[in-house]
Amino acid sequence: MKYREWGAFLLLGTIWGSSFLWIKLAVQEVDPFTLVAFRLLFGILGLSAALLFIRPRWPKQPALWVSLTLFGLLNTTIPYLLITWGETHIDSAVAAILNSTTPLFALLAAHFFIQGENITFYKLSGLLVGLAGIILLVWRDNPGRLLNNLAGQAAVLLASLLYGACSVFARRNFKDLDPAIQAFIPLLGSDAALWLIILARDSKVSLPLLPITW
Repeated sequence: MKYREWGAFLLLGTIWGSSFLWIKLAVQEVDPFTLVAFRLLFGILGLSAALLFIRPRWPKQPALWVSLTLFGLLNTTIPYLLITWGETHIDSAVAAILNSTTPLFALLAAHFFIQGENITFYKLSGLLVGLAGIILLVWRDNPGRLLNNLAGQAAVLLASLLYGACSVFARRNFKDLDPAIQAFIPLLGSDAALWLIILARDSKVSLPLLPITW
């Protein structure tokens, strides 16, 4: 990897990591469904602006559109809901630490589904060290923390499992697709489905009132 790629990963980690704080703040006012629906909507708006400049080649196969939409539900909507609901029960820092299991789940999934990605001794060692580090970070401040709010922790871990599995699925099935398209179509389909669920649950959508929530 080059410095530019490492820089991209560090930037992604900063953006991704800080999102757990913003989720914790926003979920004080709005329910998880509304929060996730607006997150996805803002993502769609931002990517729409980017696509005007990128001008990628759009897929023409209907099956690929369907596959990307289903991918969005498993890689975006459900994990976002799980993490947001989980943060109604656990601290944002704990959620972020538990979500760091994503690459560990990806390592396991890649072993079975991607040729040449077998788990070696060094990868297995890294996996075990990573798991130990995650447990240590959660355990350090309060030894009983791992035993508190297990449902919230389980929700975040399930989201991480979906993230890891979906990353392997995307690498196998979408590797020739423009990254912007990989991001946009799943967001579009999953957010449309989520707004339909919200409208079905409650005909009146409650908008956030606090500036910090927006």
